[in-house]
Amino acid sequence: MTKLALAGVLSLLLWSPVIAAPIVYTDGFRFHDCRHTFASRLVNDGVDRYVMQATGGWKTASMMQRYAHLEPMTIRAAVERPSSGQHGVLQERTDTRSDTDVL
Repeated sequence: MTKLALAGVLSLLLWSPVIAAPIVYTDGFRFHDCRHTFASRLVNDGVDRYVMQATGGWKTASMMQRYAHLEPMTIRAAVERPSSGQHGVLQERTDTRSDTDVL
């Protein structure tokens, strides 16, 4: 079994209880929301979608896309990249906003 396949199996085993029994705490926090944060951070850090899907345990790319939210800074960097000649890694995150904030 490859490392990527093993990561997908372990991730699915770890997330299955969270998916099966969502718990809402008195302060409104839901542990399941961590899946959105996980996916959002990976996509904003430029992680390959196939790797994201395997590590997050999503069966389809469309389901994974429901969890991954692009930050405005990521979109801006992608738009500005062709004009500045920059290619490759995005700048390090400097804000402290939630990854699930709406654009």
